[in-house]
Formats: sequence, C-alpha cells, structure tokens
Amino acid sequence: MAQARGRMTKHAIKQVDRLLSNHGTAGESLGMDRQLKSNTSKTRTDSLFRQGCMLCELIPNMPEHRLTPRIQKFSEYINQNKAVEKFLDLASKCGDG
Repeated sequence: MAQARGRMTKHAIKQVDRLLSNHGTAGESLGMDRQLKSNTSKTRTDSLFRQGCMLCELIPNMPEHRLTPRIQKFSEYINQNKAVEKFLDLASKCGDG
C-alpha cells in the first residue's frame, strides 16, 4: 500500500513539474520571459519550470489582455501532452468527490 502511494505521489510530482514547465514554455513563446529577467542576458537564465512558477504567481493580478494569450498557448501545450491531459482529467475526477 505504501509503495503504491509512493508511486502515485512520484507520478503526481512529475506531472506538476510538466505543468509548470509548460507554463514556462507558453510564457517564453509569448516573450513573457523578458519581463521576468532582472538582467539583459540574451539566453535563458531561469529554467522553464522556474519561469512557470513565477508566471503562475502573477496570474491573480495579470491583466486580461496578457492572460488570455498565455492561457490559450498553455492549452495548446497541454493538448499536445497526452500524459498531462490524462493526469488533469483524473485529478478533476478526484476533486468531484
């Protein structure tokens, strides 16, 4: 039982990592990564995972004109990743009680 729970937890963490990395990828493709950087480096300074974390923190105060394209792009990435899509479907069913 404990091993099964451990495997499920490991799988959930892996999927959350993918979700946040997809948030970072979506933001980077829209040029939002430039607003996160504190330096003028031309190369990526934060991982896609870290960018995703930072962008998620900004969602509550993000103006709709910036949020809408990001959500659309993120949806595209999720639809391309069947494992994440399946995980989200399963997670939503667990939340239904």
